[in-house]
Amino acid sequence: MRGFTLLEVLAALVVLGLLLASLSQGLQFGLRAWQMQAREMAAHDDMEAVDRAIRLLVRRLRTSLETHGRNALEGAPAACA
Repeated sequence: MRGFTLLEVLAALVVLGLLLASLSQGLQFGLRAWQMQAREMAAHDDMEAVDRAIRLLVRRLRTSLETHGRNALEGAPAACA
């Protein structure tokens, strides 16, 4: 007799199904992690651009005010003058 028994074929299909299910779950997790990282990086880049712009404005303001002999900036936790 040659070939496989029905039980052997069913066992192989079960193993293959479990393997594919775990591979699918791993792939979904990886894609979700990749998308989350992309969103966080985009938010970080936006905040970095805002930070650079504010620092440049404050630096220019400071230089402008200091050349006219006044205090550059006075700041408090909730305000800046």
